[in-house]
Amino acid sequence: MIEMMLSMLIMLTLVQLIPFLLKTILIFNTSITSIADIELEFFLRDMIKDYKETKKVTVINHNIIKFQRGDKAYYYKFKNNKIIKEVNNSGNITMLYNVMTFNVTELNNDNFLLDIKLQDKGETIEKTLYF
Repeated sequence: MIEMMLSMLIMLTLVQLIPFLLKTILIFNTSITSIADIELEFFLRDMIKDYKETKKVTVINHNIIKFQRGDKAYYYKFKNNKIIKEVNNSGNITMLYNVMTFNVTELNNDNFLLDIKLQDKGETIEKTLYF
């Protein structure tokens, strides 16, 4: 009789915890399936690295920026809803997908303003950076 009461107590406790477990799983599921934030952070890390190691920054137009490092020139270009990186105008590496806008505004003394807007599963992610 006591064993049955004890097992009933454990069962009732577990049944009461199920809604909280489901809510927690749903929160983690939505944060894990959205990788646009992670891709954006990797892109920005690469761009900041190129900016720090560069000798000269040139804004070609509002969609293209050039970092001159020694004899190599690194271009970040916005084409076909993607941001690609080219080295010396040859080859390309896709840095970001699903980009809605990529605007570069030249400020002064090799400084610039970068506006990026991404679309991911109906959600819009916007970043504004000053270099």
